[in-house]
Amino acid sequence: MADNKNEFITESLIVNNVRVCYTQYLFKRDEPFRGKGEGVFRTTLIIPKTLTDTVTAIQKTLAKVAVTAIKKGVLAQDSTVKAVKDGKDGIVGKDFGYPLLDGDKFVAKSDKAESFAKAVAGCWYMEIKSSRDTFFLVDEQNRELDHTDRATQRMFWSGDTVNADVTFNAYEPTGKKILGGISVWMNGLQKVKDGDGRQNMAVNRFKPIATLDSGTPDTTTDDAPASSEDMYAAMGM
Repeated sequence: MADNKNEFITESLIVNNVRVCYTQYLFKRDEPFRGKGEGVFRTTLIIPKTLTDTVTAIQKTLAKVAVTAIKKGVLAQDSTVKAVKDGKDGIVGKDFGYPLLDGDKFVAKSDKAESFAKAVAGCWYMEIKSSRDTFFLVDEQNRELDHTDRATQRMFWSGDTVNADVTFNAYEPTGKKILGGISVWMNGLQKVKDGDGRQNMAVNRFKPIATLDSGTPDTTTDDAPASSEDMYAAMGM
Protein backbone atom coordinates (compact mmCIF):
# COMPACT_ATOMS: atom_id res chain seq x y z
CA MET A 1 0.00 0.00 0.00
CA ALA A 2 1.27 3.43 -0.88
CA ASP A 3 2.32 5.82 1.85
CA ASN A 4 -0.46 8.42 1.77
CA LYS A 5 -0.72 9.50 5.38
CA ASN A 6 -1.39 13.10 4.37
CA GLU A 7 -3.94 12.18 1.71
CA PHE A 8 -7.44 13.48 2.37
CA ILE A 9 -10.13 11.71 0.36
CA THR A 10 -13.47 13.34 0.92
CA GLU A 11 -16.90 13.76 -0.66
CA SER A 12 -19.62 16.07 0.66
CA LEU A 13 -23.38 15.55 0.53
CA ILE A 14 -26.58 17.26 1.69
CA VAL A 15 -28.90 14.74 3.36
CA ASN A 16 -32.47 16.08 3.55
CA ASN A 17 -35.42 15.36 5.85
CA VAL A 18 -33.78 12.98 8.30
CA ARG A 19 -34.20 12.80 12.07
CA VAL A 20 -31.60 13.54 14.72
CA CYS A 21 -30.97 11.58 17.89
CA TYR A 22 -28.64 12.32 20.83
CA THR A 23 -28.45 16.07 20.33
CA GLN A 24 -26.84 16.94 23.68
CA TYR A 25 -23.37 16.87 22.14
CA LEU A 26 -24.24 19.40 19.47
CA PHE A 27 -23.65 22.06 22.11
CA LYS A 28 -20.78 20.65 24.15
CA ARG A 29 -17.99 18.19 23.45
CA ASP A 30 -18.32 14.62 24.59
CA GLU A 31 -15.68 12.89 26.71
CA PRO A 32 -12.23 12.43 25.10
CA PHE A 33 -11.62 8.97 23.66
CA ARG A 34 -9.72 6.96 26.28
CA GLY A 35 -9.02 10.20 28.09
CA LYS A 36 -6.77 11.54 25.33
CA GLY A 37 -7.13 14.78 23.39
CA GLU A 38 -10.42 16.65 23.16
CA GLY A 39 -13.90 15.28 22.83
CA VAL A 40 -15.94 15.93 19.68
CA PHE A 41 -19.31 17.41 18.82
CA ARG A 42 -21.62 14.74 17.46
CA THR A 43 -25.15 13.59 16.79
CA THR A 44 -26.83 10.66 15.05
CA LEU A 45 -28.86 10.86 11.85
CA ILE A 46 -31.79 8.47 11.40
CA ILE A 47 -32.73 7.85 7.75
CA PRO A 48 -36.02 6.00 7.07
CA LYS A 49 -35.59 3.23 4.51
CA THR A 50 -38.55 4.71 2.64
CA LEU A 51 -36.25 7.60 1.62
CA THR A 52 -34.77 5.42 -1.11
CA ASP A 53 -33.21 8.29 -3.08
CA THR A 54 -31.44 9.57 0.03
CA VAL A 55 -30.16 6.12 1.01
CA THR A 56 -28.93 5.50 -2.55
CA ALA A 57 -27.14 8.88 -2.62
CA ILE A 58 -25.34 8.04 0.64
CA GLN A 59 -24.35 4.58 -0.57
CA LYS A 60 -23.06 5.95 -3.88
CA THR A 61 -21.02 8.59 -2.08
CA LEU A 62 -19.51 5.97 0.22
CA ALA A 63 -18.65 3.81 -2.80
CA LYS A 64 -17.05 6.79 -4.56
CA VAL A 65 -14.87 7.55 -1.54
CA ALA A 66 -13.91 3.89 -1.28
CA VAL A 67 -12.92 3.62 -4.95
CA THR A 68 -10.80 6.79 -4.76
CA ALA A 69 -9.12 5.58 -1.57
CA ILE A 70 -8.27 2.25 -3.20
CA LYS A 71 -6.85 3.93 -6.31
CA LYS A 72 -4.66 6.20 -4.18
CA GLY A 73 -3.46 3.38 -1.96
CA VAL A 74 -5.06 4.63 1.23
CA LEU A 75 -7.31 1.57 1.63
CA ALA A 76 -6.72 -2.05 0.62
CA GLN A 77 -8.93 -3.20 -2.24
CA ASP A 78 -10.16 -6.58 -0.98
CA SER A 79 -11.16 -5.51 2.53
CA THR A 80 -12.68 -2.23 1.33
CA VAL A 81 -14.76 -3.73 -1.47
CA LYS A 82 -16.08 -6.39 0.92
CA ALA A 83 -16.88 -3.78 3.60
CA VAL A 84 -18.79 -1.55 1.17
CA LYS A 85 -20.74 -4.51 -0.24
CA ASP A 86 -21.55 -5.84 3.23
CA GLY A 87 -22.49 -2.37 4.43
CA LYS A 88 -24.94 -1.95 1.57
CA ASP A 89 -26.53 -5.21 2.67
CA GLY A 90 -26.69 -4.03 6.27
CA ILE A 91 -23.84 -6.25 7.47
CA VAL A 92 -21.08 -4.44 9.31
CA GLY A 93 -17.90 -6.01 10.66
CA LYS A 94 -15.68 -4.70 13.43
CA ASP A 95 -12.49 -4.28 11.44
CA PHE A 96 -13.57 -1.71 8.85
CA GLY A 97 -15.28 1.57 9.69
CA TYR A 98 -18.44 1.75 7.60
CA PRO A 99 -20.71 4.53 8.89
CA LEU A 100 -24.15 3.70 7.45
CA LEU A 101 -25.72 1.19 9.83
CA ASP A 102 -28.88 -0.87 9.44
CA GLY A 103 -31.23 -0.26 12.36
CA ASP A 104 -32.95 -3.62 11.82
CA LYS A 105 -29.76 -5.71 11.79
CA PHE A 106 -27.06 -3.91 13.73
CA VAL A 107 -28.87 -2.77 16.88
CA ALA A 108 -29.57 -6.30 18.04
CA LYS A 109 -25.82 -6.86 18.38
CA SER A 110 -25.02 -3.53 19.97
CA ASP A 111 -25.33 -2.11 23.46
CA LYS A 112 -27.66 0.69 22.37
CA ALA A 113 -30.64 1.45 24.60
CA GLU A 114 -33.94 -0.25 23.85
CA SER A 115 -35.57 3.10 23.09
CA PHE A 116 -32.89 3.78 20.46
CA ALA A 117 -33.47 0.36 18.91
CA LYS A 118 -37.14 1.24 18.50
CA ALA A 119 -36.28 4.65 17.05
CA VAL A 120 -34.10 3.17 14.29
CA ALA A 121 -36.33 0.23 13.38
CA GLY A 122 -37.05 0.39 9.66
CA CYS A 123 -34.25 2.93 9.22
CA TRP A 124 -30.56 3.36 8.51
CA TYR A 125 -28.53 5.51 10.87
CA MET A 126 -25.08 7.06 11.09
CA GLU A 127 -23.18 9.10 13.62
CA ILE A 128 -21.75 12.39 12.39
CA LYS A 129 -19.18 14.42 14.29
CA SER A 130 -16.98 17.50 14.26
CA SER A 131 -13.67 18.03 16.03
CA ARG A 132 -14.07 21.79 15.57
CA ASP A 133 -16.81 24.12 16.82
CA THR A 134 -17.00 25.84 13.43
CA PHE A 135 -19.84 23.62 12.20
CA PHE A 136 -23.00 25.64 11.68
CA LEU A 137 -26.61 25.37 12.81
CA VAL A 138 -29.34 27.23 10.93
CA ASP A 139 -33.10 27.61 11.27
CA GLU A 140 -35.86 27.09 8.70
CA GLN A 141 -35.14 30.50 7.15
CA ASN A 142 -31.44 29.57 6.81
CA ARG A 143 -30.41 32.05 9.51
CA GLU A 144 -27.23 30.94 11.26
CA LEU A 145 -27.62 30.27 14.97
CA ASP A 146 -25.24 30.49 17.91
CA HIS A 147 -24.84 26.92 19.18
CA THR A 148 -23.89 28.22 22.65
CA ASP A 149 -27.23 30.04 22.97
CA ARG A 150 -29.91 28.35 25.08
CA ALA A 151 -32.59 29.22 22.51
CA THR A 152 -30.64 27.29 19.87
CA GLN A 153 -30.24 24.35 22.21
CA ARG A 154 -34.00 24.20 22.67
CA MET A 155 -34.45 24.23 18.89
CA PHE A 156 -32.59 20.96 18.20
CA TRP A 157 -34.09 18.02 20.09
CA SER A 158 -33.91 14.30 19.51
CA GLY A 159 -36.59 13.29 17.01
CA ASP A 160 -36.58 16.61 15.14
CA THR A 161 -36.28 16.61 11.35
CA VAL A 162 -33.21 18.28 9.87
CA ASN A 163 -31.20 18.70 6.69
CA ALA A 164 -27.56 17.72 7.23
CA ASP A 165 -24.44 18.89 5.40
CA VAL A 166 -21.88 16.09 5.83
CA THR A 167 -18.49 15.06 4.47
CA PHE A 168 -17.40 11.44 4.07
CA ASN A 169 -13.70 10.88 4.71
CA ALA A 170 -11.55 7.80 4.10
CA TYR A 171 -8.94 6.96 6.73
CA GLU A 172 -6.15 4.43 6.45
CA PRO A 173 -5.48 1.33 8.57
CA THR A 174 -3.92 1.84 11.99
CA GLY A 175 -2.95 -1.78 12.64
CA LYS A 176 -3.57 -5.40 11.66
CA LYS A 177 -7.00 -5.41 13.27
CA ILE A 178 -8.06 -1.98 12.05
CA LEU A 179 -8.41 -2.05 8.27
CA GLY A 180 -9.25 1.63 7.92
CA GLY A 181 -12.64 2.89 6.89
CA ILE A 182 -14.88 5.86 6.12
CA SER A 183 -16.05 8.38 8.69
CA VAL A 184 -18.67 11.12 8.43
CA TRP A 185 -17.96 14.67 9.49
CA MET A 186 -20.62 17.23 10.34
CA ASN A 187 -20.47 20.53 8.48
CA GLY A 188 -23.86 21.82 9.60
CA LEU A 189 -27.52 21.15 10.35
CA GLN A 190 -30.65 22.99 9.28
CA LYS A 191 -33.77 22.64 11.41
CA VAL A 192 -36.78 21.54 9.32
CA LYS A 193 -39.52 20.75 11.83
CA ASP A 194 -40.19 19.56 15.37
CA GLY A 195 -40.35 15.86 16.08
CA ASP A 196 -43.26 13.93 17.59
CA GLY A 197 -41.34 13.54 20.85
CA ARG A 198 -42.01 17.14 21.74
CA GLN A 199 -45.70 16.30 22.19
CA ASN A 200 -44.78 14.43 25.36
CA MET A 201 -42.99 17.37 26.94
CA ALA A 202 -44.55 18.46 30.23
CA VAL A 203 -45.27 21.95 28.93
CA ASN A 204 -47.47 20.45 26.20
CA ARG A 205 -49.60 18.55 28.73
CA PHE A 206 -50.91 21.77 30.25
CA LYS A 207 -53.84 23.68 28.85
CA PRO A 208 -54.50 27.44 28.88
CA ILE A 209 -56.20 28.49 32.11
CA ALA A 210 -59.58 30.11 31.67
CA THR A 211 -60.11 33.18 33.85
CA LEU A 212 -63.38 33.67 35.72
CA ASP A 213 -65.16 37.03 35.92
CA SER A 214 -63.79 37.41 39.43
CA GLY A 215 -60.26 37.31 38.05
CA THR A 216 -59.31 34.01 39.74
CA PRO A 217 -58.12 31.04 37.67
CA ASP A 218 -60.75 28.48 36.72
CA THR A 219 -59.35 25.16 37.96
CA THR A 220 -62.49 23.06 37.52
CA THR A 221 -62.45 20.03 35.20
CA ASP A 222 -65.25 18.06 33.60
CA ASP A 223 -64.25 14.81 35.30
CA ALA A 224 -63.79 16.18 38.83
CA PRO A 225 -65.96 14.53 41.53
CA ALA A 226 -68.83 16.58 42.93
CA SER A 227 -67.26 16.52 46.38
CA SER A 228 -64.44 14.92 48.33
CA GLU A 229 -67.06 12.76 50.03
CA ASP A 230 -68.12 11.26 46.68
CA MET A 231 -64.51 10.64 45.75
CA TYR A 232 -63.85 8.52 48.83
CA ALA A 233 -67.15 6.70 48.41
CA ALA A 234 -66.19 5.72 44.89
CA MET A 235 -63.00 4.17 46.32
CA GLY A 236 -65.01 2.10 48.81
CA MET A 237 -63.82 4.13 51.78
